[in-house]
Amino acid sequence: MLAGNAKECELLFSVLSGAAREWASPLGKSGGEGVPFKVLLLAYEESIGLLLDEVSV
Repeated sequence: MLAGNAKECELLFSVLSGAAREWASPLGKSGGEGVPFKVLLLAYEESIGLLLDEVSV
């Protein structure tokens, strides 16, 4: 994904959001007990500010 590519960023965060919702309430789990869901985003140092702005929305 290229920093600053709005369509790619929107798609990535949409997919991550859907996956996080699924993991938060998996089928077969009693009491809505979720499963930990973590994501690691890698970026070049000069792109970190832009990435943080996009994630913080």
